[in-house]
Formats: sequence, C-alpha cells, structure tokens
Amino acid sequence: VIEIKSEDEFNTAINHPFSVIDFYAKWCGPCKRMNPYLEKMKSEMKDDLVIISIDVDQNESLAQALKIESLPTLILYENQKSIWKNMRKIL
Repeated sequence: VIEIKSEDEFNTAINHPFSVIDFYAKWCGPCKRMNPYLEKMKSEMKDDLVIISIDVDQNESLAQALKIESLPTLILYENQKSIWKNMRKIL
C-alpha cells in the first residue's frame, strides 16, 4: 500500500506505461474480496503492469480530487492518462 500525500506523488506513482490504481478502505468488504485477484495480477503481470493500492481513509484529498465515490474503485492509466474506470455500484 502506498500512501500518497500530494497530487505530485500520485503522478509519480502512475508514471509507468500501464498502472492500475486500486482505491480501497480497510473496512470495505468488497475490497477485501477483490484483494486476492489483485495480488494474482501483480505477480502474473509484474513486467507489464503496476498495481498501486491507495487507502482512501489515509488519502482523502486525493480520493475527493479524483471523485472516488464508492469502493472499491479501479482506474487504469496508460502513460499517466486514465483510460478505464470501474467502481462498485451503490444500490
């Protein structure tokens, strides 16, 4: 888990050809259920993809700036540009 304290740190964190940012919280049940899949992706795709998990409770301003409204939220970046976003639907 990476604690991001500024937008500059976030931009450095996604400075890879392909990055997935996993926004989660320790108390989030669906986040816990998704974690094994993310760990498998980290090991299987380590040469092609960087996966960074960010705890929204420790990074509230970043979560607000990126409009993270539900958990878990995954954002795929290609060369620092968001190309895909998936968030759990709030019922």
